[in-house]
Amino acid sequence: MGRNPAHLLLQCCKFSLRAAAGPSAVAEAGLFVPGALSVAGYDNTTFAAFDPISLTSVDQAGQEMGRNAVRLLLERIEDRGRPSSRVTLSPALVRCRSTARLAR
Repeated sequence: MGRNPAHLLLQCCKFSLRAAAGPSAVAEAGLFVPGALSVAGYDNTTFAAFDPISLTSVDQAGQEMGRNAVRLLLERIEDRGRPSSRVTLSPALVRCRSTARLAR
């Protein structure tokens, strides 16, 4: 972190477990989350909302994804000639204390 900007926008990590290490690493450099850096994960694991992390994360609708996968598999087993299907799910941002709002 050679430079010390007023606020770095976002460090987005694919896995919330990896992102959870961000705040302590930043604190070792004398900076704080979300003051100097916003940290977010991308799998919204259960522990992400717990203190002291309270990690902002993207919820990828995992339960709905699983339900759809089972439903589509059972439909395909019942009718092997059934054409393939596409299901689109919308991720949702779960805001917690590890990110700051940008000043406008």
